[in-house]
Amino acid sequence: MVNFKGTNLVTTNVGSITTGQTEMNSSSRVQITATTGPLAHGIFIVAVDAASYYIGNSSVTVANGVKVSANNPIFIPISDPSQLYCIAGADSKTLSWICY
Repeated sequence: MVNFKGTNLVTTNVGSITTGQTEMNSSSRVQITATTGPLAHGIFIVAVDAASYYIGNSSVTVANGVKVSANNPIFIPISDPSQLYCIAGADSKTLSWICY
């Protein structure tokens, strides 16, 4: 089998998996996770609450972020997920994530 770094074609040990949930708000961006990695694959993000979430770097806004919403998860192939931030379209909304 050929290894493709950054894809799900390479298996991961359970010890390499980190999961969590982060509460977001609409007034300021929030760091999704403090986990710095390095990750072998990336982070999979799912909206727990019905709202729009906007993902990006430390300067993310509703205008420039990648929109994630219920039934619309996103996988980001990134080695350091601590550089990802989010701002929500409403207060007290939660994102669920898994890094590996």
